[in-house]
Amino acid sequence: MAGEVNDYSGLGRFLHKLAFSGSFVQKVVGDLDDSLFAKSGGGARAARPIFVTSLPRAGTTILLTALASLPELASHTYRDMPFVMAPML
Repeated sequence: MAGEVNDYSGLGRFLHKLAFSGSFVQKVVGDLDDSLFAKSGGGARAARPIFVTSLPRAGTTILLTALASLPELASHTYRDMPFVMAPML
C-alpha cells in the first residue's frame, strides 16, 4: 500500500524518527540553521503575519498552498516537514 512506512528509504526513516524524537532535536537543528545562514537570511520579519489554524479536514492545506503561491507572502508548506525550524537546511 502506498504511503506506508516501508515506502521510506532507510535514511528517510532515520530522519523521521530523529525529527519526531522530541523538541530538543528541532531546537538544535533550528539553532544550527540560524548560525549557518544568519547572513543570508537578511533578517526578514513578518510585518503582518497570517495564521492559518483549524481542525483536520477543514481545507487548511489548500488555503496554505494558495497563500504560499502569492509573491507577497512566504510560508512553510508540508514539503518543509519535519524540519520547519530549519528552512535553509
